[in-house]
Amino acid sequence: MASETVELEVRGVVVGLFRENCWIVGSRQRGEAVVIDPGDEPEEILALARDMGVKITRILASHAHLDHIMAVRDVAEATGAPFLLHADDVGIAEHMPDSTRAWLGREVPPPPAAAMHPVDGQDVEVAGVTLRVIHTPGHTPGSISLYAAEAKLLFSGDTLFREWIGRTDLPGGDTDTILASIRQRLYTLPARRACCPATCRRRPSLTSGRTIRSSARAASGTKLDRSRRVHSVATSFGPVWRSLDMAS
Repeated sequence: MASETVELEVRGVVVGLFRENCWIVGSRQRGEAVVIDPGDEPEEILALARDMGVKITRILASHAHLDHIMAVRDVAEATGAPFLLHADDVGIAEHMPDSTRAWLGREVPPPPAAAMHPVDGQDVEVAGVTLRVIHTPGHTPGSISLYAAEAKLLFSGDTLFREWIGRTDLPGGDTDTILASIRQRLYTLPARRACCPATCRRRPSLTSGRTIRSSARAASGTKLDRSRRVHSVATSFGPVWRSLDMAS
């Protein structure tokens, strides 16, 4: 019997003052999705999920900086979805309210306690697709990237942007460590994949091995126009990878 073809939809919305990419990965036919890095504006994130025809069943953070987790509690309370965060970033998450008060002058409640601490090499399954957890410390000690091998999609958090890398001057950051993460963990992935970063240095696009490597050379990028906050990746795959169409 042939394997079921999964119609996978990946859509992102730019949220918050820091213009962070929040990604929703799901399947309308399965009716479920995972949200990655719900950094702010929970009403926008929930509206996008409704538009996709999916229910958020898991919440994943690539790391615990405030611009990636400020909306976690609201999304969790609205959906009942569990929160997943690497154990090495729990301390950062616990101090998020203080950081938000200092940086933004806002009162934001802390995220709920993580229901699970994903570890390197663990598979997180949602909507018929498997996301492989890749521990990529350097931006923070607990930074992770998520790789959907069958769809050739990499969610790189703030470790890797197009022609840029994540900052390492905040507490817990380390330049040598982030470069090692990119060279040893991300360079080894297949040379052609779509890279979906968590910060709007550039719009997401198909990324070759050469472009991945140029990211470590830290060329500057451009920001996504606020009027075009929603972007998408439409994919379809079954036993064999079929197609990938990146929205321009």
